[in-house]
Amino acid sequence: GTHDASTDTHKMAVLLPLSGDNAQIGKTIRTSVQMAVLKNAPHGLTVSFYDTNENLSQTITDALSAKPEIIVGPVFSNDAKALRDSKSENLPVLSFTSDADALGDGLMTMNLMPTNGVETIVREMKSDDVKQFIILAPNTKSGSLMAGTAKNAANIYELPLVGIFYYEPGNPDSIKNAANAASMYNARTAAHTRARQVISDVLTNEQLTIVETSNLNTQLEKLQKVDTIGRIPYDAVLFLGGGDDTKSLASYLRYFDVPAPDARFYGTTMWDGSDIASDL
Repeated sequence: GTHDASTDTHKMAVLLPLSGDNAQIGKTIRTSVQMAVLKNAPHGLTVSFYDTNENLSQTITDALSAKPEIIVGPVFSNDAKALRDSKSENLPVLSFTSDADALGDGLMTMNLMPTNGVETIVREMKSDDVKQFIILAPNTKSGSLMAGTAKNAANIYELPLVGIFYYEPGNPDSIKNAANAASMYNARTAAHTRARQVISDVLTNEQLTIVETSNLNTQLEKLQKVDTIGRIPYDAVLFLGGGDDTKSLASYLRYFDVPAPDARFYGTTMWDGSDIASDL
C-alpha cells in the first residue's frame, strides 16, 4: 500500500510573551513564525500560539495538553526552565533563551550562547596587550561553563589568568564580597597601615637629616590621601554575568581602589541594554 503524507496532521505549539512589557518581542517572533509556516510548512501543520505572560503554569498545561510534536519558545530563562520541568524528555523544544541553566531534557536553544563569544573576547584581550586578568562570574551552571571556556581560551592564547571569583547573582552581599576579594582590598589596606606606622616610627625614633625628614613627610602625606598601597596583580577584568550584577561589581571594584587605568573591563553580550559604561 501507499501512504499519503499530505493528509497527516502535525501540531506545533509556540510559547511567546504576547502581552505585557515584552509583548513587542513576542509579536515580532510570532510574525516570523507565521511567515515561515506560510512559506515552508508541510500540509496539515497546525500552529498554536500561547502567551507566557498570562499565568505561565496554566499556559504550559494548555500547550502540553494539545499534544504538540514540537514547541518553539519560550523566550526567557525562567519560562524555559518551567517548561523543561513540566514536559516529557521526548518532547523537543526550540527555545530562545541564552541561559545554559535552562537547557537539557529535550530543551534546546536557537539563541547565540554567551560561551560563543567568550573565546573571541579573550582573543581580543590578548590583542589589546593585556598581561594578566581575572574573571568575575555568577555561581551558576552557565557562569561555570563560561568561566571554563575563558580559562581554556586563556591557555590557547597564552594569556595568564590569575583568579576566578564567583558570586551569587542578584545577591548584593555576595557581589560586594566577590569584588572585595578580587581587589585584594584587605591586604592592600593592611599594607598601607603598616607603611604609615613604619614611616611614623622612623620620624619619631630616628635621627634624620633635614632632607630625609622632608622626604619621609612627603611620603606620609601621600599615604594619607589614599587607602591602599600596592598594585593589583592584573590589568583586566572579564565579567561573565548580567548587566545589573556587572554594574554593581564594577562600582565596588572602583570603591575598593581598583582604578580605571590599572584594570580594563571586558564583558559578554549580556551587557547589552545596560548602562554599565556610564559607571566605569
